Amino acid sequence: MDFKKIIILVILSLLSCAAGLCALEPEGEKIIYAMRPFGKAVYTDLGQKQLNGKAVNMVTFRTDVVGFNDTETIYTEPKSFLPVRVERDISMWGNKEYIIEEYIANDHTLKITKFKEKKETEVFTFKEDG
Repeated sequence: MDFKKIIILVILSLLSCAAGLCALEPEGEKIIYAMRPFGKAVYTDLGQKQLNGKAVNMVTFRTDVVGFNDTETIYTEPKSFLPVRVERDISMWGNKEYIIEEYIANDHTLKITKFKEKKETEVFTFKEDG
């Protein structure tokens, strides 16, 4: 699956929650998913927070499976639930990577920055017409 399709799936997942198709409970609510045979994923709704001086919704999604850990911190617009920023801290078989996805809705731009050991390694920018 190519990268643009993955981004579209993430956005559609967030939009389905905005439309009320997933159950969000009050701030701090956790939903724990068993991942068989040796792992789990935990979704945590942290409510409204501040990001660069703006109010945003904040959730985390942490996946722990043998040899793979991924913590996503997802910030969304309070009214539209569109993503603003996603931070991913990934560890797979000892290899660690940190990724920041920045969504600039009014410019139709997505900027993805990858880091290894706190050092920027790659930057990708995607811009669309709408």
